[in-house]
Amino acid sequence: GFAVRSRLSSVGGYDTSVGKVRAKIAKLDDPAGTKYLAIVHGARTAHAIVLDRDGSTLIDTSPRKNDRRRVAEIHAVVKSIEIDRFI
Repeated sequence: GFAVRSRLSSVGGYDTSVGKVRAKIAKLDDPAGTKYLAIVHGARTAHAIVLDRDGSTLIDTSPRKNDRRRVAEIHAVVKSIEIDRFI
């Protein structure tokens, strides 16, 4: 299984840009293999992004070269075997 934990307050809170979130994710002390699911808001849309522990994009439903979209939610996803270190 997997464990999911909000990391919004750890990366600057609601309305922080994707670019700033990337740098802050890289500084977190989450377990190896942690992935981050971010929901971002555009002008009239919302998209999902999956980032790795270094802040690199793994999946983006609407890729951008310079990403200034605002992060509405971000959650760390960890395999349950690593949960003791995560919580």
